[in-house]
Amino acid sequence: MDFVYTRASYVLVWLASEVPTGTPNVRFDNKHEQSWSGDDVKKFCIWVSSNPYWKRLWVIQEFVLAAGLKICIGNNIWTFEKFLSLMGIRVIFDFTLQEKRVESLRRVYQFNGQYEYIVQLVRERFERHKRSSRLESVLKKFQYAQCQDRRDKIFGFLGIANDCHDGSLQADYTKPMSEVFADVLCHFCRSGNLQSSVLNAVDIQTRLIQHSRFIGKLVGGDNWATLASGGNSKYEIQVRGAHCGEILHIGPTYEDMVSSAAANKNWTASFDTHYQNPGSSERIRIANQKYVSVMIKDMDQERLARVQAFRLQPCYARIFREWPSLFTSNKDNWTYRERRSSGCTTPCSNISKPLPKPKMFLGSDLVLGLAPGEAQVGDVICRFVNTDITALLRKEGYFGSYRLIGRIEVNHIPLLENLGPVGYMDIPNVNAWLNYGGLPNGTHFILKLDLETLVLLI
Repeated sequence: MDFVYTRASYVLVWLASEVPTGTPNVRFDNKHEQSWSGDDVKKFCIWVSSNPYWKRLWVIQEFVLAAGLKICIGNNIWTFEKFLSLMGIRVIFDFTLQEKRVESLRRVYQFNGQYEYIVQLVRERFERHKRSSRLESVLKKFQYAQCQDRRDKIFGFLGIANDCHDGSLQADYTKPMSEVFADVLCHFCRSGNLQSSVLNAVDIQTRLIQHSRFIGKLVGGDNWATLASGGNSKYEIQVRGAHCGEILHIGPTYEDMVSSAAANKNWTASFDTHYQNPGSSERIRIANQKYVSVMIKDMDQERLARVQAFRLQPCYARIFREWPSLFTSNKDNWTYRERRSSGCTTPCSNISKPLPKPKMFLGSDLVLGLAPGEAQVGDVICRFVNTDITALLRKEGYFGSYRLIGRIEVNHIPLLENLGPVGYMDIPNVNAWLNYGGLPNGTHFILKLDLETLVLLI
């Protein structure tokens, strides 16, 4: 349909067959132009801007791509230019004005909450050939758009997004939601399709973790089960993580922490055992007080459920020895590939067993939080760089192989504040550290995740 809209002389924007009773019927022609009152125009503009048309997903591409537009309300037909003038929108896109003047006008004209939808459509129409019209940006700009089939949250923008014109991503209603999700992430893994200033493939795929959370909610709502299924386990991405310490002590369950005075006393008594320096002991107590306050006030069941162990066989990660090979600049370096055997074949746990309840944990470097009940002392705390996602790893199998145990909740991790993109020459000799029995905090390492695991993490 996008091809049809670009070839049509005009596309009609049909807002209504008539203006509702009580709303001034402002006609836009020379005979009536001077007779409007300010209040009439304002009431009329509010009615126009609140029209459900502007939030319908499938009208976006016809509005943006059409060679010409005519706005229709009953027998009144306006040109696009006159409509912009009436609504006070034209001046917003007058690039000859000073920026401060434009910003003040935007605030004045957006007196109604619905106004932003019209402005967004007009802006996309004017800027559709720019880099800002790539799929990533378009999906975010129009995430409010309404449709019946959530797959249209993706398919409805393929004609607008200028990085989809090569046919690499196509509408296919025979695919379930999980495959649509995988296809979109595959698209962003291809060279240049994910907007980012970072220089290497691993960091761009790490950026994909942030974007995948947004895409997941866009196409799957909050029903992650529709995404963590299907053929997603055959695809992999590489992401960069940071070693943030190890678990030193496993404490009481979440339920005991919020309900039992004895459990709280036993928990805080363990601090001096693991943090014998007076300054560190004081800081961990302060951190614990803040985190307990968060648990009591903000920890709902949905958030608590995110603290989970993964019970899927492919949940494994590996620290790679050949660092230079991860940062090659080949054109297809970001493309998903078929998953190969990780070398670890033991499932994480028996899925028939009841889920252990999340427990408090105390980690090195003043890290504490909630971990899955399967957590053990010595498990590695891993934060994916530039995200708020923290995972638990356990060394297992052959050299450099780790099992991804699950997702954890942690307090503030100060060492991650200044981590940026990194090249392989900046990475410490991981093998040497492993030979000595551990990794230094802040060390970067690469993990491979299949999409099914990714969905569970985000």
